[in-house]
Amino acid sequence: MNQKEREEAFRKNAPQDKLTEERRRELRRLREERRKREKRRRFIGYGLMLVMAAAAVGLVVLISSTVGSLVSRGKEKHPDAGSTAEVVTLPVNASAAASVDASGEETPAETEEEPQNKLTDGPPWAKVDYLTPNPYSRPGTALPEIKNIVIHYVGNPNTTAQANRDYFEQLKNNTGTSASSHFVVGLEGEVVQCVPLNEVAYATKWRNVDTISIEVCHPDAEGKFNEKTYNGLIRLTAWLCRQYGLTGNDLLRHFDVTQKKCPLYYVDHPEAWEQLKQDVNTYLQSGQE
Repeated sequence: MNQKEREEAFRKNAPQDKLTEERRRELRRLREERRKREKRRRFIGYGLMLVMAAAAVGLVVLISSTVGSLVSRGKEKHPDAGSTAEVVTLPVNASAAASVDASGEETPAETEEEPQNKLTDGPPWAKVDYLTPNPYSRPGTALPEIKNIVIHYVGNPNTTAQANRDYFEQLKNNTGTSASSHFVVGLEGEVVQCVPLNEVAYATKWRNVDTISIEVCHPDAEGKFNEKTYNGLIRLTAWLCRQYGLTGNDLLRHFDVTQKKCPLYYVDHPEAWEQLKQDVNTYLQSGQE
């Protein structure tokens, strides 16, 4: 019989109006014992919680200490590694590993080379007038491969190829503007080369990394190229296509990349643009230089 049951039995056996002083004292004693017992149970519960918390903290400290020891040993084995460096073991590429021939001699491995665009100068009839290396118009970033040729218009009616080249040059004076192109075709059909063909020019946003850019002069705000300029552009573009294994179908307008209306006339007149690409293909088929 537990404490509560004993108290109930005590009440039943001793009606309230007949309780003696002795029985009242006994009832108070039983209640006091129950309170003490509850208090001990709570104290034991709190103690268990504290013990469990201390054990968890000790486990965390132990794990941290073990990890720190392993890291220290790793640094001792690799003393050249910096405090934030990771030692990474890369898988060996079978094609890059040295091989042994039948005689037992080690032979050099065959490696797969990255595409390389080693060409620098344009056609022999172009005037080479490279921009001074600078962050704003000739950053010197390598251009490893050519996928397209992008045609632009200068946007400044009746200006010369040299004047537009010189505009790119003065951007080096920390103007905050970044712009350039590989070539400028002038009003007389002349060609000025501003940037080597194996370097990036700042002309076509994210496509700068795999395209050659050509700026083209125009006599008026309409943006249509005159006959001499047009013929000079076709000749230059065909020469570039031969160097990189491209065709007129690989020509892009600036508009095709960024939606900027450039070259203006050939965005407003898409049929003229299609004719320009066809004229490049015809020139390629003719075998002319």
